[in-house]
Amino acid sequence: MPRSLPFRPSLLLRSERYRRLDADPLIRSRTSFFAAASVVTRVLAYSGATPFMLTLSDALERANMARARQICTGLLYAGGSVERNTLDFVQYEQGLVQEALERLRRSDPTVHSEQIRIANRAIDRALRHRTACAFSALETFTQAAQACLARLGRTFEFSAQCDREALGQEIARTARRPEPARVAGVALQRLWP
Repeated sequence: MPRSLPFRPSLLLRSERYRRLDADPLIRSRTSFFAAASVVTRVLAYSGATPFMLTLSDALERANMARARQICTGLLYAGGSVERNTLDFVQYEQGLVQEALERLRRSDPTVHSEQIRIANRAIDRALRHRTACAFSALETFTQAAQACLARLGRTFEFSAQCDREALGQEIARTARRPEPARVAGVALQRLWP
């Protein structure tokens, strides 16, 4: 059974890089993707991540940074709405996630099933713990997961690319809203076992 890793400063640094990309006026005016990527990566940094998720996060950053350079040079998203461009970016990234999951399924079906179970349980925990917390990325993630579940009208399934895309869109929308008030002194709930 894959074990979760403790707090990962490398993921926190990656989240900060994504946050800085989202703050860049050129990128911010083209897509909300990096706001969502910052939230998800920060949640993983504090909540733990399996070795598979950590490796996947590394690979996704390389692909996402290449696309950020394309945005800055005008080769990607020179037009289109922020929402449409964000949807396209989320679909692109989740296609990469799907490929990685399929490779894992072919190479080790047991570990694949465990990764899906862990991710589904993490989403379920976020949905069940609806109280405000001091960790704004987790709060953003939880609010987005709740909106995603309402939009899907059923249980979230991590193995379904369309569900991950719906969640990514909701995280991007939620991350761009003004920050809700934070409640001090609330412990971070561990999402990933």
